[in-house]
Amino acid sequence: MIDWITAIVPCEGAGELAGGKILCVDADGQVEWQSNRRLSVEGSYSSKFQVKADDQQRLWISGNPSKFLQGHSVFGSNDLKQLVLLLMIELTDRLQLEPSSDNFYAWQAGNYDLKCVDIAECFRLDSSSLVENWIRSAAPLARGKHQGVSAYGGETIYVGQKSRRISLKIYNKGKEILKHKPDKNLPCYHKLIEYAQGLLRVEVRLHSQELKRRDLNKAAQWAPSICTKILEERIGRLEMPKKMRLTATEISKLPPRLVGAVKLWEAGNDLRSIYPRATFYRYRGELKKYGIDISAPPRTESNVVPLVTYLTAEHQADIPEWAVGTELIACA
Repeated sequence: MIDWITAIVPCEGAGELAGGKILCVDADGQVEWQSNRRLSVEGSYSSKFQVKADDQQRLWISGNPSKFLQGHSVFGSNDLKQLVLLLMIELTDRLQLEPSSDNFYAWQAGNYDLKCVDIAECFRLDSSSLVENWIRSAAPLARGKHQGVSAYGGETIYVGQKSRRISLKIYNKGKEILKHKPDKNLPCYHKLIEYAQGLLRVEVRLHSQELKRRDLNKAAQWAPSICTKILEERIGRLEMPKKMRLTATEISKLPPRLVGAVKLWEAGNDLRSIYPRATFYRYRGELKKYGIDISAPPRTESNVVPLVTYLTAEHQADIPEWAVGTELIACA
């Protein structure tokens, strides 16, 4: 699904927006430059979109089209052009603008520039706890080809987080929706919350440079199949071993002083409660060089998760039948 868009879209009357201006004034009181301020436009379910007019009858727009149109981003559409068309119709109506017929044609055809696009997909695991185990287990082991991997609190994995071109993010969608709950007036609200539990979320962000490199900086060049292709490509570049427990051969390669710690950890012990603080963190630093993070929850046979298994088309979460025909889906 399309999870975020920043674009510059043609729109008659855009210059008339009264959002105010930002001025830069020199020491003599002369205006060096000025820029229109952004406006926050609120959707039907309190999801906001940022807009700003320029002097060429265009709107700079940025936000999550799925949240703005549907009130949530648990599932949605890969049809970028259709989403932006519906989005622009809603935005111009709320801003009381009167776009021309040429504007409508441009929106339908995708004749506008894209500056940033987020693509997302959810994979169904059996439970939210299994999702958390997957992330915590994958975090110290994941590797990105030519990109750094970072993890936060055992809850989120980033690949190329600070990249100006492309980045990947993996997290627990069920936990996120409980933390940032959608509007309770949404149809099937409780079903939506329940459905999100057990979803592993993968998001790919393409910045302006990457969009240009892929010849995807014009919306006209997009098709729904492109989203699937890019997600599969980035997931395919994420290197993770298929198992998580070390074999006897692998353990034998560790320095003798660390073997006991690893065996205790794999037996399910929390090493913080066994070793002095200084020793624990020294061992942790040394073992990270071997792809082992003893600060993660103790791994037992019950929570060993095959890392790659769930990131396949077989486990992609489909749009639920109870959502079809409701406002929860912007593009039918």
